Amino acid sequence: MAKYSRFFLAGLALLLCFSVWNCQTGGSELPNEITGQLVAVNHQSTANVRVGLYSVNYIPADTNNRGLAWTTQTDAAGNYAFKNIPSGRYNLVGLRDSLGFFRDSVSVSGEAALGQDSLRLLGALSGTVQLQPEDDAQNAVVQVMGTDNYTNVASGGAFTLKGLADGTYRIRVSVALPNYVELFTDVRVRSGLQDTLPHPLIPFYSGIPMVENIRTTYDTARGIAKITWHPVTYPALLSYLIYRDVANSLDISTTPINRARLTDTVFYDTLYRSRRDTVVFNDSVGFIDTVPSYTTGAQDWEYRVRVQAKNGKTGETFQTGVVHAVPPPDLSTHIQFRRVGKNPDVYMISDTLFKGDTARFVVKYSNATLALRNLIWTNAHGVTLRSAALTGKSGSDTLLWVAPAAATGDTLTVRITDASGVTATGSLGVNVLSARIIGSIIGSIIAPTAQVYAYPWNGKIIHIGADSVGPIFIGLFDVATGRDSTLSSRAYRKPGYYGNFATAFWGSKVILFGAHSSDFNQSNVLTFDVASGAWAAGPNLTPNPLGTCAVASGSKVYVLFGDSLNPFAQHFSSLDLTTQTWSAAKSPDVFGEEGNFTAYNQELYRLSDENGPATSSLDAYDPALDAWTVIPVSKRLASTMGAQLATVNGRVYLFGGWSSDVGTGYQNTVESYDPTLKSWIVNAPFLVPRAYSGIVALGSKFYLVGGESNDGPIATVEEYEP
Repeated sequence: MAKYSRFFLAGLALLLCFSVWNCQTGGSELPNEITGQLVAVNHQSTANVRVGLYSVNYIPADTNNRGLAWTTQTDAAGNYAFKNIPSGRYNLVGLRDSLGFFRDSVSVSGEAALGQDSLRLLGALSGTVQLQPEDDAQNAVVQVMGTDNYTNVASGGAFTLKGLADGTYRIRVSVALPNYVELFTDVRVRSGLQDTLPHPLIPFYSGIPMVENIRTTYDTARGIAKITWHPVTYPALLSYLIYRDVANSLDISTTPINRARLTDTVFYDTLYRSRRDTVVFNDSVGFIDTVPSYTTGAQDWEYRVRVQAKNGKTGETFQTGVVHAVPPPDLSTHIQFRRVGKNPDVYMISDTLFKGDTARFVVKYSNATLALRNLIWTNAHGVTLRSAALTGKSGSDTLLWVAPAAATGDTLTVRITDASGVTATGSLGVNVLSARIIGSIIGSIIAPTAQVYAYPWNGKIIHIGADSVGPIFIGLFDVATGRDSTLSSRAYRKPGYYGNFATAFWGSKVILFGAHSSDFNQSNVLTFDVASGAWAAGPNLTPNPLGTCAVASGSKVYVLFGDSLNPFAQHFSSLDLTTQTWSAAKSPDVFGEEGNFTAYNQELYRLSDENGPATSSLDAYDPALDAWTVIPVSKRLASTMGAQLATVNGRVYLFGGWSSDVGTGYQNTVESYDPTLKSWIVNAPFLVPRAYSGIVALGSKFYLVGGESNDGPIATVEEYEP
């Protein structure tokens, strides 16, 4: 029993020894001692410099560390010492602030006096780690052996090791993914410099590699596709496997099209085969059924290449190559379109632009057998936009095109005549829109059932909205940059109602009716100065309002509101902004639980929502006569809620809304009313169907801010030009 106890205690002592940072291994290797001194350079102090002693096999941030480490500090004279050190090879690293020194591979056996070193500026080393294309480089770590310096690798493979003293280091690249073998290499770091490795660090991959750089070309005259790729470094390569599918197909093939082993990096695929006794081409890839001649148009094919190992296993694919295959019997001149700056690798048959925008359209043309002589661009009306003389069998031409000012479509047609006099034609349809998305407002100010108010200010847009539980957010959207910012959220809406406050904008001040703030107790009229950021309380509105809509006109603000004690009551009052006094005004004849105002030519136009079962009405108020006039509305407006009003160029515009008579519910329709002619017209639609948006007119354009749709709150800002 005593014998086993001795063995147990001896094992425990050994275990404790290896778990201690400054462990001594004992035996004939001890005592060993390392001494050295740091000397001053440029009057630098050498006291209190942290000096680390690391086994050359020490790996930082490695739980299975294969080396030992010690640390100490220099004394006032710059001296340092390590005692009772096991024999072996070590690195010394001294660091303080941006200075340091490094000694590598110091052999220790007995006493080692290293002499003097001096502190120099630290350097850094950048580089990249390259893994297989499907693997994320963030799974790799770069470790400096014999130091405590290491770094994780970014998603693109880049890394930077900072705080390294001048010297040559051994680094280790470890990858926490299967099939990777750790990589060791030596690197040089120079004092005070940010060095970059000239080549990527590539850990050895023992799995089946992926094929990269797949390229395709097409011989149109013979109907043959050529596929090439970059060779893989893989000793167990048996064959490359080639797969072909219709481009963008969901069901990709699992049977290769090459019938023999292939170790070269090129493959020719004959898509159309000719019969020796005729000039008829047969389709070899399934375009036709029983007719022995080609009967359909061009087709895009997608090629993949995989590696098959000698053990029969097959690797995965990462890249594809696409061939646009034109059958030889149908070939004349091949024409393709694209727009400069958009989808540079995708040729188009249609495009969409905002009216008035300028675009550069490029046509690429080729003929397998004949030289080309001339090219003509025309529009849908047959007007020649550009012509050019051509030479050779292929090339490209560019048209600078300005979308018309009206939101109508156009067709750009190119006619190219070859040397035999045959003319080939290609067309590009262009849809011209009146609206486009230019940015988004901060999402927290949008509520699914809350009105967003918006006003122009210094070429920008002030917008006001509330979240679903309380704060009223005032934001500033920059039309030029598409950026949004929150100016204030110190006011609150009353709980239990989603539309219980109204707003108006005058000068640089946002005026809120029916909101409240703990800074101004018992106030139901608050103002926020956009220019100064200051809040103030205005004269209270009586009775306490449940706001519906408000508008500033001249030096007054007009508010149509319900009573907080009786939401179905209707009150109409005006606030004189110079005297800060309220006056009662005549209420409209038509009741509306919700709605919005716009002002034009000293008259107010009000859209009234929920006038009866899902209906709306429009009326005008003349402040001079204190009188209301009902305006006939279109059939669409008669069953629309949440539509919004705005004015520009003498017309009152009606945007969007929600209707139970329309299948989608929310609408993107625009109508405008001419007060002089007392008539309505239908304008071009905007993009995103919505209701309860803030509408702002800047110049000749409108901006639709936020709102709600079938999918919930809308964060986008849409530019619209009628």
